[in-house]
Amino acid sequence: KISKMEGKKRILWQMSFMFLFCFSFSQPGRQLIEAPMESGALYGDSNQLMYYYAKLSFGTPPMKKTLIISTGSGFTGIPCGPCKHCGVHSSPLFDPKESSSASFLTYTEGKANGISCRNNSGFCQYSMKYSEGSQYSSLMVTDRVFFDQKKHSVDLTFGCIYYETQFFLSQYADGILGLGSPETTFSFSKTLLKNKLITNDEFTICLGKEGGYLAFGGYNESYQLFPDSLRKIPLKANSYFQVNFTHVEINGKIIEKDLPAIIETGTTYSYFPRDIYFEFLGLFESACECQKGESCTRCGGKQLSARCYKYDSRLFPTLKDFYASFPLIEIQLWTSKFYWYPSEYLVKENFRQYCLGIDKGDNNYQILLGTTFLRQYQLLFDMTHEELGFARAVCSDDPNQIYFPEELTYSPKKQFYFQMIKY
Repeated sequence: KISKMEGKKRILWQMSFMFLFCFSFSQPGRQLIEAPMESGALYGDSNQLMYYYAKLSFGTPPMKKTLIISTGSGFTGIPCGPCKHCGVHSSPLFDPKESSSASFLTYTEGKANGISCRNNSGFCQYSMKYSEGSQYSSLMVTDRVFFDQKKHSVDLTFGCIYYETQFFLSQYADGILGLGSPETTFSFSKTLLKNKLITNDEFTICLGKEGGYLAFGGYNESYQLFPDSLRKIPLKANSYFQVNFTHVEINGKIIEKDLPAIIETGTTYSYFPRDIYFEFLGLFESACECQKGESCTRCGGKQLSARCYKYDSRLFPTLKDFYASFPLIEIQLWTSKFYWYPSEYLVKENFRQYCLGIDKGDNNYQILLGTTFLRQYQLLFDMTHEELGFARAVCSDDPNQIYFPEELTYSPKKQFYFQMIKY
């Protein structure tokens, strides 16, 4: 006799052969990297707080800060005093003049290091604007920074923000941890590498429903659902973390489009160009339509709006049962296909209302894949080889996580998978 947990593990390992057989990937994975790493916990979520953040300490004496992790930002930035226009955040303003280890970057130094800065009384002024309208202005400073209260510190060049708007103004987190493009020399990862605290120019992000894991210099295989399951796809050269999107599929119906897709951990939703989005909604609603002679419990049984559905506990005893009534979404990046499960693409917006974490974007020539797509995947950003690794994972405990397509009540692949397991 075995326990329920042990039985579940055995089933997961048995299904791993099916998983690896059914997916098409670009190249085989690697074993756990035995290399120096700087790692720590991530906090937050993509349901209520709507972002994930890490904890770092700045200056001498060290001052604790909370920073949103963003692969779409090149630099790190925190609000500093005196500030012309800053919100109230998780900690008081950082004052570089009160830190014995801080120094301001001159305009000449900034330009020499490739920073697109303006001359502000001889100092390097750097501004950043994001797609949703938020922006900040800062003076570049170099100071001691500790990651997740660890003993090692590095001299990091970051933006001392004195003006912030919109989301930056209202967010709980203090600032932003720019994980940057492969070309950004002042990213935290590059700074760790320069100081020889890590030997591999790469970092790992694992986002769960609540919290997760961030590591620089390698990855931890123990988070992955299956051993040796990390697969890599190419990153587009000289860009932020972009991959090639080829199609999205629901119930065997495919929308093909060759577009760049940005991997952005600082954005909650995923955004499609308008034409793809509306065609996708049509396919999704079609997959949710009840077939003749069946009880109408597909996609929760009741659609509230174009993107939102009602969770009725009388029809679904558990949230996982509710998730299981929705279709599987398949995304192909380059030649690799990834399963996007309803436990990840659905976002709770209010009491018993769950909505697609997918919306129409302003850019008709690119796709943005946010944390609703990235949840429960371990991501390895390999700058040396310009590759992005994906592995299905359990980044935080979630009793309602969907692991396999056959768990979905109306999956067209269900019969095929059961036959494979039986065989």
